[in-house]
Amino acid sequence: MKNRIWAIIHKDIREILSRPKIWLPMILVPFILTVVQPLAFFLNVSDKKPMDSDFAGLARTLATQYVFQSEVQKQLVILIDYFFPVFFLMIPLLISSIIAANSFAGEKERKTLETLLYSPLSLKELFFAKILGTFIPAYFVTCISFLGFCGIVRYFAASYLVLAGFPNARWLVLIGILCPALVILALTFTIWISAKCSTYQEAQQMGGLTVIPVVGLMMAQISGMFIMEIPQMLGLATIVAILDYILISLAARMFSYEELLR
Repeated sequence: MKNRIWAIIHKDIREILSRPKIWLPMILVPFILTVVQPLAFFLNVSDKKPMDSDFAGLARTLATQYVFQSEVQKQLVILIDYFFPVFFLMIPLLISSIIAANSFAGEKERKTLETLLYSPLSLKELFFAKILGTFIPAYFVTCISFLGFCGIVRYFAASYLVLAGFPNARWLVLIGILCPALVILALTFTIWISAKCSTYQEAQQMGGLTVIPVVGLMMAQISGMFIMEIPQMLGLATIVAILDYILISLAARMFSYEELLR
């Protein structure tokens, strides 16, 4: 059974790499969010230039937790520990909507779904193979993006590194625990949607809805209404893991040949 599942995973990864409309956004979106934007922010940080008023609520909240040595250090801490972490929740969601939308809707467009259904895999095994086949590239791109971001922080944010090491425990929890749980949730939802949609474009648009809660989280964090520290991340990861289990169980039970071929 494992060999059959891995055969589907290899096929899906090869399919991703062979289609520029899938792999090109997978490269461009993380590059913009984790290289271009951080560089733009870090190069604009200055003791002579106060931070944007949008971050005022967050700055007031952090003033009770940190003793900043300079305006630059305050701005870097806000950006690195409280602004950009949300980007690393958005990246896997955006990538998931791109990759997972191709899982079944793409098979329908290419007229290969019927052949896939004749494989010796059960529907449940096929569903799990699709999840794994999209999780691996989505999480891999997230980790590579994080390594690039680490290099930028260590090169351009020297005054931040005086205050805190990098990557610190907050980032390790984010990338190692919360991100994988969120990726699985987004992939499961999008693959489920993909099975019901007739075109890749339709499935991708529906899958993109998973980003909306993260945008809300970003706004709450910037305003200082909700600060995502390690306990909050662990609590959120636990909630997402429970949702993963519920959604995977429901989707696996509701899969049918008739629905896929509709």
